[in-house]
Amino acid sequence: MITTDSPTLSVPPPVPIGAFLGWDWADKKHDLYLRLPAQAVGTHQVIENTPEVLHSFLNELHKRFPNQRVAICVEASRSALLPIFGQYQEWLVVYLLNPKTLAKYREAFRPSGAKNDRLDCELCADIVVSHPEQLHVWEPLDPATAELAALSEDRRKLVDQRTLFANQLKSHLKGYFPQVIDLLDDDLTTVVASDLVRKWPSLAALQKASPSQIRRFFLARGCHATEGLEKRLSQVGKAKAVTEQVEWLGPEIRYSQAIAVQLCALHPLIADYDKLIALRAKAHPSYQVVAHLSGAGPVIKARLLAVLGGLPERFDDANDFAVQCGIAPIQRQSGNSCCTQRRRACPMFIHQTLVEFAKSSTFTCAWAASFVSTKKALGWKHYRAVRALAFKWSRILYALIRSGSAYDEARYLASLSKKNSPYFPK
Repeated sequence: MITTDSPTLSVPPPVPIGAFLGWDWADKKHDLYLRLPAQAVGTHQVIENTPEVLHSFLNELHKRFPNQRVAICVEASRSALLPIFGQYQEWLVVYLLNPKTLAKYREAFRPSGAKNDRLDCELCADIVVSHPEQLHVWEPLDPATAELAALSEDRRKLVDQRTLFANQLKSHLKGYFPQVIDLLDDDLTTVVASDLVRKWPSLAALQKASPSQIRRFFLARGCHATEGLEKRLSQVGKAKAVTEQVEWLGPEIRYSQAIAVQLCALHPLIADYDKLIALRAKAHPSYQVVAHLSGAGPVIKARLLAVLGGLPERFDDANDFAVQCGIAPIQRQSGNSCCTQRRRACPMFIHQTLVEFAKSSTFTCAWAASFVSTKKALGWKHYRAVRALAFKWSRILYALIRSGSAYDEARYLASLSKKNSPYFPK
């Protein structure tokens, strides 16, 4: 399960590098440091942060170094530049630098903590000149994968916003209307929750409605008349308000409804994203790879497609794929001591995608559930076992994207049985 951290990198075509460019991005300007291969000292310049200036600079750079490539080193967090760089990929070699790497490199030569934009772009240029083999070459995704990745990440941001508003609403309701939290079964992220708070924002308003009215309200929004719902409805009439003071209750109601309105606005937006993402995922050339994955719903399938991409050659092997996804553990060794730890510095959205898929697979995939149970029986904590399962899934996904074949559960179970694997479901 242990992988090495040494990067296996994409090798650009054998076209000579004419210049190395360190690029420090800022809100209103860019600091650039240009070094030629035979020179130890380069030139610094500052350009405005506008699309017109950026395109003009890159075009002039290409004219200055015809029939050569230019290596650019920029912090990986500056993804706003990548769509521009992607338009010049025929002659640009873009190296993405982890911000932590630049910070440590700067600290090595400036232990005082001195920092400025000019210094950072000089250090970026120095790193790409001195240590290109330690950096990953950025390769743009194909259009279908790039669109799906952007839609999936934007949807996640909206879901995070919904969670934020739901938590705020729950925290506020606890102070003056805690009964509604029990009535909603402690889930305020739903359409039912935001509509109910807008319709009946206080216990007094809720108690004025008859049980049949409240029941019809739930049924009209897709809820089932379960025993649990009936039990919660029966408690409404017996409930007692925290207070009936209008001067205190009025502002509380107004603020709760303000949050509920924002929640209501998010629900249809997320639903629209879900429809579009499902449509784009099914049209993706590699959709058959994820179509039959155990426990993967439409959203997870789309996110996995965005991770796997349409260019399997971006990853040299399964270990490289796991490292770049941030799911492979790291090993810390010194002298006679050696320990294995989770990888904390990683692309968080991709890491979350694989972990969430692994967790959901345990509900429908027998061998995945057996894997987690076996690890927990050895004393592992639940999410450590889930992360280990995500690592195992990453190797399966890499094999699938390389071969272009669909996941076959029966075939994989037969393989586990043949090897007498402890994870074969009993």
